[in-house]
Order: sequence, then structure tokens, then C-alpha cells
Amino acid sequence: MRGVATVTTTAQTTCIAWPRLALYDLLKQSPKLAASFQAAVAADTLRKLAHDASEEGFDPSLSHRLWRARYASVMHAMLEDGEVSLEERRSLRSFRQTHQIDEAEHSAVLAACGWTPAQFAAGENARMRRVAERRAEREDAMLARSEAEQVGLES
Repeated sequence: MRGVATVTTTAQTTCIAWPRLALYDLLKQSPKLAASFQAAVAADTLRKLAHDASEEGFDPSLSHRLWRARYASVMHAMLEDGEVSLEERRSLRSFRQTHQIDEAEHSAVLAACGWTPAQFAAGENARMRRVAERRAEREDAMLARSEAEQVGLES
């Protein structure tokens, strides 16, 4: 999935990027880090929105579209492995309530991710899990080939 923002700067800037699934896995392993990360992102976003809202011609629907895009991005990462825990569903529900993402928008995001509301409520999508397992097998095979080629080059 592509990002949902384009950024242009007029000053020297350093951009740090992580593969979304690697970041998601890291945050999943460390709830304290995840809470801190989420708080920092939310605070920064709210600061920017407050600044934008103070400008003439601010479009509040833009804010909602941005939150919906962020929600869709997070959902995609969480659902990609075919499982979503009760804790993750609670976090997503809290995000939806905070940012006024209604049930129809939630269902549309689920459908775009290949999930039904029933699968989400159950916390499992067997088809997506099989897809994720096949992807992991392919990635493992590619890594093994790459390591074997590296060993061949070193000999």
C-alpha cells in the first residue's frame, strides 16, 4: 500500500522510513513503545490540525479524510497477517470513536482489506492468513537464495 501523504520541504530534511509491517511488529512486541509512538503521532497531528484550522479557508472535511486514510493504513497493516487480537480491535474502536469514523467507513476499509465485519469480530480471516503464510514462505526462500549467493561470492 502506498503512503497517503506527499511532503515538500524548503529546508534540509531527514526522512526516516520503516517498512510498515516491521514497525507494526515492533510496536506489537512492545506495548509501552506502541503507546508512546501513538501519543507522539497523535500530538503532532493535532498540533498541525490546530494550526491549519486557524488559517482562513480551512476545510474540516480534509481533516476527516486524513484521519480515515490513516485508519485505513493502520487497518491494512493490522489485518495483513489474517489475525487481529481483541486488544487491537479495542484500539481501533477507540481510534474510530476519537476521529468519528462511522460503521459504514469502517466496513468499507474492511472490504478493501479483504475482510468481512464477521471475520473482524471473530479476529480471524483464514484466507488472508494463508496468503500471509505463502508470502512469508516466498520471502524466506528469497532470503535463503540471497544468503547462498553471498556465500558463493565469498568463496
